[in-house]
Amino acid sequence: MFSLFGPKEPDVPQAAAGDYPNLGTVAPEVKRPPVLDPAGRAQMESSLSALGQKNQQKGDAAEAAAGVP
Repeated sequence: MFSLFGPKEPDVPQAAAGDYPNLGTVAPEVKRPPVLDPAGRAQMESSLSALGQKNQQKGDAAEAAAGVP
């Protein structure tokens, strides 16, 4: 009789089993980018070196402008 006055069970929608994988599922394989060939690696190293020198010069100029000894 008093069960009529109790809280109702909410209508919660149920998700399909495959929608939310858990830690027990196997992750899909991630494709890695190809490794650089020697020419591409040399080009990347030279561009990174030039960028590093440019940033060093900017830092030195900022130090000089700020008067840092």
